[in-house]
Amino acid sequence: MLAAAASRDASRLGGNLKHELAIRPVREGAQRRWAAPMTVSDAHLEELRIAKGRLEATPFLIKVANAVGQPLDRTVAALPSGAREAILTATRAALDKGLEWALATVGTTRGTKSRPWLHTTVVTASGGVGGAFGWSALAVELPFSTIVMLRSIATIAQENGEDLRTPEARLQCLAVLSYGGPTSADDAAETTYYGSRAALSTTLQRAATQLTAALRGSEASRAARVVAAFISKVAARFGVVVQQKAIAQTVPVAGAIGGAALNHLFIGHFQQIAQGHFTVRRLERIYGEAVVREAYASIEV
Repeated sequence: MLAAAASRDASRLGGNLKHELAIRPVREGAQRRWAAPMTVSDAHLEELRIAKGRLEATPFLIKVANAVGQPLDRTVAALPSGAREAILTATRAALDKGLEWALATVGTTRGTKSRPWLHTTVVTASGGVGGAFGWSALAVELPFSTIVMLRSIATIAQENGEDLRTPEARLQCLAVLSYGGPTSADDAAETTYYGSRAALSTTLQRAATQLTAALRGSEASRAARVVAAFISKVAARFGVVVQQKAIAQTVPVAGAIGGAALNHLFIGHFQQIAQGHFTVRRLERIYGEAVVREAYASIEV
Protein backbone atom coordinates (compact mmCIF):
# COMPACT_ATOMS: atom_id res chain seq x y z
CA MET A 1 0.00 0.00 0.00
CA LEU A 2 2.82 2.33 0.91
CA ALA A 3 4.57 1.48 -2.34
CA ALA A 4 1.41 2.24 -4.31
CA ALA A 5 0.97 5.59 -2.54
CA ALA A 6 4.61 6.48 -3.19
CA SER A 7 4.14 5.59 -6.84
CA ARG A 8 1.07 7.80 -7.12
CA ASP A 9 2.94 10.70 -5.44
CA ALA A 10 5.89 10.25 -7.79
CA SER A 11 3.57 10.18 -10.78
CA ARG A 12 1.77 13.32 -9.56
CA LEU A 13 5.10 15.03 -8.93
CA GLY A 14 6.32 14.03 -12.35
CA GLY A 15 3.15 15.41 -13.93
CA ASN A 16 3.52 18.68 -12.03
CA LEU A 17 7.12 18.94 -13.11
CA LYS A 18 6.19 18.33 -16.74
CA HIS A 19 3.47 20.97 -16.45
CA GLU A 20 5.92 23.45 -14.90
CA LEU A 21 8.49 22.77 -17.62
CA ALA A 22 5.80 23.22 -20.25
CA ILE A 23 4.50 26.57 -18.99
CA ARG A 24 7.84 28.03 -17.83
CA PRO A 25 8.86 29.32 -21.31
CA VAL A 26 5.44 30.98 -21.65
CA ARG A 27 5.69 32.59 -18.21
CA GLU A 28 9.30 33.66 -18.72
CA GLY A 29 8.43 35.07 -22.14
CA ALA A 30 5.61 37.10 -20.57
CA GLN A 31 7.98 38.34 -17.85
CA ARG A 32 10.54 39.34 -20.48
CA ARG A 33 7.88 41.21 -22.41
CA TRP A 34 6.75 42.91 -19.19
CA ALA A 35 10.29 43.84 -18.19
CA ALA A 36 11.30 45.06 -21.64
CA PRO A 37 11.64 48.85 -21.83
CA MET A 38 8.80 50.65 -23.58
CA THR A 39 9.50 52.10 -27.00
CA VAL A 40 8.14 55.51 -27.90
CA SER A 41 5.67 55.20 -30.76
CA ASP A 42 6.35 56.96 -34.06
CA ALA A 43 3.48 59.40 -33.46
CA HIS A 44 4.75 60.30 -29.99
CA LEU A 45 8.31 60.50 -31.27
CA GLU A 46 7.15 63.13 -33.76
CA GLU A 47 5.46 65.04 -30.92
CA LEU A 48 8.71 64.85 -28.97
CA ARG A 49 10.68 66.14 -31.96
CA ILE A 50 8.37 69.16 -32.21
CA ALA A 51 8.61 69.69 -28.44
CA LYS A 52 12.40 69.64 -28.52
CA GLY A 53 12.38 72.14 -31.37
CA ARG A 54 10.31 74.44 -29.16
CA LEU A 55 12.36 73.91 -26.02
CA GLU A 56 15.78 74.28 -27.61
CA ALA A 57 14.65 77.15 -29.82
CA THR A 58 16.30 80.50 -30.51
CA PRO A 59 16.85 82.52 -27.28
CA PHE A 60 14.56 85.49 -26.74
CA LEU A 61 17.32 88.09 -27.16
CA ILE A 62 18.25 86.69 -30.58
CA LYS A 63 14.57 86.71 -31.60
CA VAL A 64 14.45 90.42 -30.75
CA ALA A 65 17.75 91.04 -32.57
CA ASN A 66 16.39 89.26 -35.64
CA ALA A 67 13.26 91.41 -35.49
CA VAL A 68 15.18 94.70 -35.32
CA GLY A 69 18.04 93.65 -37.58
CA GLN A 70 20.98 94.20 -35.21
CA PRO A 71 22.61 92.43 -32.23
CA LEU A 72 21.64 93.69 -28.76
CA ASP A 73 24.04 91.71 -26.57
CA ARG A 74 26.29 94.63 -25.62
CA THR A 75 23.36 96.92 -24.89
CA VAL A 76 21.82 94.40 -22.50
CA ALA A 77 25.18 93.78 -20.83
CA ALA A 78 25.49 97.53 -20.20
CA LEU A 79 22.23 97.69 -18.23
CA PRO A 80 22.90 99.64 -14.99
CA SER A 81 22.92 97.56 -11.81
CA GLY A 82 20.19 99.74 -10.29
CA ALA A 83 17.95 99.00 -13.25
CA ARG A 84 18.65 95.28 -12.89
CA GLU A 85 17.58 95.41 -9.24
CA ALA A 86 14.41 97.29 -10.13
CA ILE A 87 13.55 94.72 -12.80
CA LEU A 88 14.25 91.80 -10.45
CA THR A 89 12.02 93.38 -7.77
CA ALA A 90 9.21 93.86 -10.28
CA THR A 91 9.72 90.31 -11.56
CA ARG A 92 9.53 88.84 -8.07
CA ALA A 93 6.37 90.82 -7.27
CA ALA A 94 4.80 89.62 -10.52
CA LEU A 95 5.54 85.98 -9.69
CA ASP A 96 4.44 86.20 -6.06
CA LYS A 97 0.82 86.80 -7.04
CA GLY A 98 0.86 85.99 -10.72
CA LEU A 99 -0.02 82.30 -10.61
CA GLU A 100 -2.65 82.75 -7.91
CA TRP A 101 -4.45 85.43 -9.92
CA ALA A 102 -4.01 83.59 -13.21
CA LEU A 103 -5.51 80.35 -11.89
CA ALA A 104 -8.46 82.22 -10.39
CA THR A 105 -9.81 82.54 -13.94
CA VAL A 106 -8.89 79.03 -15.07
CA GLY A 107 -10.96 75.93 -14.31
CA THR A 108 -9.46 72.66 -13.12
CA THR A 109 -10.74 70.38 -15.89
CA ARG A 110 -8.01 68.39 -17.62
CA GLY A 111 -7.83 68.50 -21.39
CA THR A 112 -9.23 72.04 -21.61
CA LYS A 113 -8.43 73.53 -25.02
CA SER A 114 -5.92 76.37 -24.79
CA ARG A 115 -6.45 79.66 -26.63
CA PRO A 116 -2.95 81.14 -26.98
CA TRP A 117 -4.12 83.69 -29.56
CA LEU A 118 -6.38 85.37 -26.98
CA HIS A 119 -3.64 85.72 -24.36
CA THR A 120 -1.18 86.88 -27.03
CA THR A 121 -3.58 89.63 -28.08
CA VAL A 122 -4.01 90.86 -24.49
CA VAL A 123 -0.28 90.88 -23.71
CA THR A 124 0.53 92.52 -27.04
CA ALA A 125 -1.94 95.31 -26.25
CA SER A 126 -0.49 95.80 -22.76
CA GLY A 127 2.96 96.12 -24.32
CA GLY A 128 1.69 98.91 -26.53
CA VAL A 129 0.35 100.81 -23.51
CA GLY A 130 3.48 100.12 -21.43
CA GLY A 131 5.75 101.17 -24.27
CA ALA A 132 4.12 104.61 -24.34
CA PHE A 133 5.20 105.26 -20.74
CA GLY A 134 8.66 103.63 -20.83
CA TRP A 135 10.44 102.39 -17.68
CA SER A 136 7.91 103.95 -15.31
CA ALA A 137 5.22 101.56 -16.56
CA LEU A 138 7.25 98.40 -15.86
CA ALA A 139 5.97 97.93 -12.29
CA VAL A 140 2.38 97.90 -13.60
CA GLU A 141 2.75 96.36 -17.05
CA LEU A 142 5.00 93.43 -16.01
CA PRO A 143 2.68 91.94 -13.34
CA PHE A 144 -0.28 92.22 -15.72
CA SER A 145 1.49 90.61 -18.67
CA THR A 146 2.94 87.92 -16.38
CA ILE A 147 -0.52 87.03 -15.05
CA VAL A 148 -1.88 86.73 -18.60
CA MET A 149 1.12 84.63 -19.65
CA LEU A 150 0.68 82.31 -16.66
CA ARG A 151 -2.99 81.91 -17.50
CA SER A 152 -2.01 80.92 -21.03
CA ILE A 153 0.63 78.52 -19.68
CA ALA A 154 -1.95 76.99 -17.30
CA THR A 155 -4.40 76.30 -20.12
CA ILE A 156 -1.60 74.68 -22.16
CA ALA A 157 -0.83 72.51 -19.12
CA GLN A 158 -4.49 71.47 -18.86
CA GLU A 159 -4.60 70.66 -22.56
CA ASN A 160 -1.79 68.19 -21.92
CA GLY A 161 -3.56 66.49 -19.02
CA GLU A 162 -2.07 68.34 -16.02
CA ASP A 163 -4.25 68.47 -12.90
CA LEU A 164 -4.12 72.09 -11.72
CA ARG A 165 -5.66 71.11 -8.40
CA THR A 166 -2.27 69.71 -7.38
CA PRO A 167 0.53 71.96 -6.08
CA GLU A 168 3.09 70.31 -8.37
CA ALA A 169 1.13 71.08 -11.56
CA ARG A 170 0.73 74.69 -10.50
CA LEU A 171 4.42 75.04 -9.71
CA GLN A 172 5.25 73.48 -13.08
CA CYS A 173 3.41 76.40 -14.70
CA LEU A 174 5.71 78.83 -12.87
CA ALA A 175 8.72 76.70 -13.77
CA VAL A 176 8.05 77.31 -17.48
CA LEU A 177 9.16 80.93 -16.95
CA SER A 178 12.55 79.72 -15.72
CA TYR A 179 13.21 77.75 -18.92
CA GLY A 180 13.14 80.91 -21.02
CA GLY A 181 16.61 82.21 -20.26
CA PRO A 182 19.88 81.22 -18.53
CA THR A 183 21.46 83.08 -15.62
CA SER A 184 25.08 84.17 -15.41
CA ALA A 185 25.70 81.36 -12.90
CA ASP A 186 24.56 78.61 -15.29
CA ASP A 187 27.10 76.24 -16.80
CA ALA A 188 26.66 74.81 -20.29
CA ALA A 189 24.67 71.80 -19.06
CA GLU A 190 22.11 74.00 -17.31
CA THR A 191 21.25 75.89 -20.50
CA THR A 192 19.64 72.79 -22.04
CA TYR A 193 16.02 71.92 -21.26
CA TYR A 194 16.73 68.86 -19.13
CA GLY A 195 19.66 70.66 -17.51
CA SER A 196 17.39 73.55 -16.53
CA ARG A 197 14.82 71.10 -15.17
CA ALA A 198 17.45 69.32 -13.10
CA ALA A 199 18.68 72.63 -11.65
CA LEU A 200 15.15 73.45 -10.47
CA SER A 201 13.91 69.95 -9.67
CA THR A 202 14.86 69.65 -5.99
CA THR A 203 13.46 73.07 -5.05
CA LEU A 204 10.25 72.44 -7.02
CA GLN A 205 9.63 69.04 -5.44
CA ARG A 206 10.26 70.38 -1.93
CA ALA A 207 7.87 73.25 -2.56
CA ALA A 208 5.19 70.89 -3.92
CA THR A 209 5.60 68.55 -0.92
CA GLN A 210 5.37 71.39 1.60
CA LEU A 211 2.35 72.92 -0.12
CA THR A 212 0.58 69.56 -0.12
CA ALA A 213 1.34 69.16 3.60
CA ALA A 214 0.09 72.70 4.30
CA LEU A 215 -3.18 71.90 2.53
CA ARG A 216 -3.57 68.97 4.95
CA GLY A 217 -3.12 71.22 7.97
CA SER A 218 0.65 71.10 8.52
CA GLU A 219 2.78 74.15 9.33
CA ALA A 220 2.05 76.76 6.67
CA SER A 221 5.04 78.98 7.49
CA ARG A 222 7.49 76.28 6.45
CA ALA A 223 5.67 75.82 3.16
CA ALA A 224 5.83 79.58 2.59
CA ARG A 225 9.61 79.59 3.07
CA VAL A 226 10.16 76.71 0.65
CA VAL A 227 7.85 78.21 -1.98
CA ALA A 228 9.64 81.57 -1.59
CA ALA A 229 12.96 79.83 -2.34
CA PHE A 230 11.43 78.25 -5.44
CA ILE A 231 10.02 81.57 -6.67
CA SER A 232 13.43 83.22 -6.14
CA LYS A 233 15.04 80.65 -8.42
CA VAL A 234 12.39 81.15 -11.08
CA ALA A 235 12.65 84.94 -10.76
CA ALA A 236 16.43 84.83 -11.28
CA ARG A 237 16.01 83.12 -14.63
CA PHE A 238 12.78 84.81 -15.75
CA GLY A 239 14.34 88.14 -14.83
CA VAL A 240 17.03 87.63 -17.47
CA VAL A 241 14.41 87.65 -20.24
CA VAL A 242 12.53 90.54 -18.62
CA GLN A 243 15.76 92.56 -18.59
CA GLN A 244 16.31 91.76 -22.26
CA LYS A 245 12.80 92.89 -23.14
CA ALA A 246 13.02 96.05 -21.03
CA ILE A 247 16.37 97.18 -22.41
CA ALA A 248 15.30 96.39 -25.98
CA GLN A 249 12.48 98.89 -25.60
CA THR A 250 15.03 101.65 -24.85
CA VAL A 251 17.11 100.99 -27.97
CA PRO A 252 16.01 103.33 -30.80
CA VAL A 253 16.04 100.69 -33.53
CA ALA A 254 14.34 98.16 -31.24
CA GLY A 255 11.86 100.78 -30.15
CA ALA A 256 10.87 101.11 -33.77
CA ILE A 257 9.07 97.77 -33.58
CA GLY A 258 7.27 99.03 -30.48
CA GLY A 259 6.39 97.69 -27.06
CA ALA A 260 3.42 95.82 -28.50
CA ALA A 261 5.60 93.85 -30.92
CA LEU A 262 8.14 93.09 -28.18
CA ASN A 263 5.38 91.76 -25.93
CA HIS A 264 4.12 89.66 -28.83
CA LEU A 265 7.56 88.04 -29.04
CA PHE A 266 7.70 87.82 -25.23
CA ILE A 267 4.50 85.81 -24.68
CA GLY A 268 5.05 83.76 -27.84
CA HIS A 269 8.46 82.73 -26.50
CA PHE A 270 6.98 81.33 -23.27
CA GLN A 271 3.92 79.78 -24.93
CA GLN A 272 6.32 77.86 -27.14
CA ILE A 273 8.27 76.65 -24.12
CA ALA A 274 5.06 75.70 -22.28
CA GLN A 275 3.84 73.64 -25.24
CA GLY A 276 7.16 71.81 -25.38
CA HIS A 277 7.46 71.30 -21.60
CA PHE A 278 3.97 69.93 -21.03
CA THR A 279 4.19 67.71 -24.10
CA VAL A 280 7.33 66.16 -22.62
CA ARG A 281 5.65 65.71 -19.23
CA ARG A 282 2.61 64.07 -20.86
CA LEU A 283 4.84 61.59 -22.68
CA GLU A 284 6.79 60.95 -19.47
CA ARG A 285 3.56 59.93 -17.76
CA ILE A 286 3.06 57.35 -20.53
CA TYR A 287 6.57 55.96 -20.96
CA GLY A 288 8.51 57.08 -17.88
CA GLU A 289 11.04 59.90 -17.64
CA ALA A 290 14.09 57.76 -18.47
CA VAL A 291 12.63 56.46 -21.75
CA VAL A 292 11.49 59.90 -22.90
CA ARG A 293 14.75 61.56 -21.91
CA GLU A 294 16.73 59.00 -23.90
CA ALA A 295 14.48 59.50 -26.94
CA TYR A 296 14.76 63.30 -26.52
CA ALA A 297 18.55 63.10 -26.50
CA SER A 298 18.56 61.08 -29.72
CA ILE A 299 16.58 63.70 -31.64
CA GLU A 300 18.47 66.27 -33.70
CA VAL A 301 16.86 69.66 -34.24
